[in-house]
Amino acid sequence: MRANEFIIESELDEDWKSAVAGLATAGALALGGGGAAQAAKPLQQQAIAVQGAVAPVANPEANKIASTVLKPAAKILIQTARTAGIKGAELAQLVAQCAHETSNFSTLKEFGGKLDFKKYDPKHNPRKAAMLGNKAVGDGAKYHGRGFIQLTGRDNYKRAGIALGLPLEKHPELVERPDVAAKVAVWYWQQRVQPVVNNFNDTAQVTKPINSGLKGLADRHNKFSALMQIMKKKS
Repeated sequence: MRANEFIIESELDEDWKSAVAGLATAGALALGGGGAAQAAKPLQQQAIAVQGAVAPVANPEANKIASTVLKPAAKILIQTARTAGIKGAELAQLVAQCAHETSNFSTLKEFGGKLDFKKYDPKHNPRKAAMLGNKAVGDGAKYHGRGFIQLTGRDNYKRAGIALGLPLEKHPELVERPDVAAKVAVWYWQQRVQPVVNNFNDTAQVTKPINSGLKGLADRHNKFSALMQIMKKKS
């Protein structure tokens, strides 16, 4: 996909941009053609603008996540989520979970190859394949994880496609497009996460419908905590 296909017309919401600007002003980040510059002081001594005040950076992940949310794919996700009414701590959790699932928005495909995806295939793992709705040999690779929340299995692609009016069962590769991936992530969030979460500050509770084994919980929570720190407005 061409890089310009990731670009959206509107910029990141002002509260996010202000927070990132606060990091840059404090010397934590230099956002520009040269990328992020390392600050001279230790992370614990750096400062960040939070709700108009200057506070110490308690979470080392804050510097990294501030740069991450400026990536074009992350902007598309944030814009799509905001349009769907997701905000505050819930938005921070959505972005944190997606950042973890995509290695900080660096990929929209599950790591692995055809041999790895045999774990989803009816020939090699019929029980798992049946759970995912994979029917034919090769479905494991065809319907491997894609998108911001790693949509996996023929049934999930079919359901998402019907809900969004997109031919995802026939063309699962569409979920590798950031605009489609964002729609799928918000759909998944509204269908599988919102109904079972009553406290979006509880990262374990949010993670369970995404990864029942709570894999990577510490990283997910660190990202959420950092995002809450850099957001100018909290829920």
